Amino acid sequence: MVERFDAFAESVRVSETAPMVNKPASMSFEQTAALPQAFHIALQAIPEYFPLPVPA
Repeated sequence: MVERFDAFAESVRVSETAPMVNKPASMSFEQTAALPQAFHIALQAIPEYFPLPVPA
């Protein structure tokens, strides 16, 4: 589980073996920079709108 999430960083460190992809040409840098935060907000909403059934 994510213990800490910082979306606003000027730089990031990743290992040399970390999977990386190129930015899609159709997206701006601002749009791609917003994706991690948008994903995190959507991930937080899942339990509220799609709760897991509680076993009897």
